[in-house]
Amino acid sequence: MNNGKISIRYARALLLSAKEKKVADKVYSEMCAIEEAFDKFSDIKTNLASPTITAAEKQDLLLSTLANKASKETEAFIKFVIAQKRIDYMPMIARMYGKLYREDCNIVIGNIVSASALSDEAVASIKKYIAKLSGSKNIELHSAQDKTLVGGFVLDIDNYRLDASIKGQLNKLEYYAGH
Repeated sequence: MNNGKISIRYARALLLSAKEKKVADKVYSEMCAIEEAFDKFSDIKTNLASPTITAAEKQDLLLSTLANKASKETEAFIKFVIAQKRIDYMPMIARMYGKLYREDCNIVIGNIVSASALSDEAVASIKKYIAKLSGSKNIELHSAQDKTLVGGFVLDIDNYRLDASIKGQLNKLEYYAGH
């Protein structure tokens, strides 16, 4: 079976179960934390794939990414995934759960990179712009700083990019000048 199909099926089943038990938002934050842990710490994936680590240790490792404060639903799901020997799919399952949850709740994710920290007013204005552009009132805005932008910001929403940075403008100028 295709890895994507497996991940989608498990994520969809988790979402349906979590919605039924009215803990979908809690599970969403936990799946985001698990996904982030896999992205930040590559040794988690290696340890989970190791045949020398027991199922209980794998479960403890995954639960430790949630500071051992997982909901009953997430904890039961992790046990199930381990029992089904599908732990290798956990990063993709977490990612797919997030995607399905955001689609279900009409949440739009925006990523903004700016040269300096943004004020609360600027963040509110950007969220308002994203809401107008996407038609969604539920906006998750992730921000980061990159001093190489010199000034301004770069905003990414799905397949849309708004580059309002000085670095971007200089790159355009260089491109059109033929250098």
